[in-house]
Amino acid sequence: MVNSIQQFQTNGTKELTKIFNAYVEDPTKVAEMVYGVTDVVIGLGLSLIGEEWESYDELLWKRKDLRPDWSVIRRDEGKKITSLGEVHYRKTYFINKKTRERCYLVDRLLGFEAGERLTEDAIARIFEEAVDSCYRKGGNNVSIAKDVVVSKETVMEKQHPLQFPKAKELPEKKAVKTLYIDADEDHVSLQYINKKGDIKTSKSNTYMPKLVYVYEGVNADYERHELIGVKYFGGGYEGSEGTKNLWNEVYEYIEKSYDADSIETIYVNGDGADWIKAGAKVH
Repeated sequence: MVNSIQQFQTNGTKELTKIFNAYVEDPTKVAEMVYGVTDVVIGLGLSLIGEEWESYDELLWKRKDLRPDWSVIRRDEGKKITSLGEVHYRKTYFINKKTRERCYLVDRLLGFEAGERLTEDAIARIFEEAVDSCYRKGGNNVSIAKDVVVSKETVMEKQHPLQFPKAKELPEKKAVKTLYIDADEDHVSLQYINKKGDIKTSKSNTYMPKLVYVYEGVNADYERHELIGVKYFGGGYEGSEGTKNLWNEVYEYIEKSYDADSIETIYVNGDGADWIKAGAKVH
């Protein structure tokens, strides 16, 4: 961190001085001034992060007691795409003398999976944009640095496996007379590489994620009505088999969370009611 700050004091301050000198000549160019400052500050941030990661790697490289059975093979240049931009750092490639496994121990320490180019914060930015627009814009939104983007195929690979976590069994089953199940789905146009349909993820060029939520009623005491005891399920669940799997998860949750003998009625509503009723054990 010290090196990055020292370098910023030498070079970064010069860049900022140039930016503000230019701005003094024409104070109407606010955007140019802000963009210039942003780029310099981002550069400092990326340098600080890279130096921090390198300090962990250097510790592993020097301290054999921290890595028993691991020997140094070589030192490489690494890079990760973060929400701030692309971070560059040096990292050491090790080999385990007993198992012969090879890896970058600093990446393992930092929680990076082998081959993963993106950090969690960068993936979060992708989802923020992709959920409201498209894969291409999600890739462009991976970081605040303008020159760092990822392909729409990478965005699709990250987004398609998303599923809500399965419900944990409650310590005591609830006794209710009525349950409500609302089912919905949406049509999302898939992006493509060269022409529509060349990404083979479904029979058409449309991705239709499904959403189901189970609840016990509606609390109307507030300005915005609140669902009581709501539990959400959702994801791709493509095809008839996917629909069956989704309903199995919903039904498993109901079985584990509620006293089945107390339930008298289950109401199923929503645009997706037909496909959820097809698998439902309700009357």
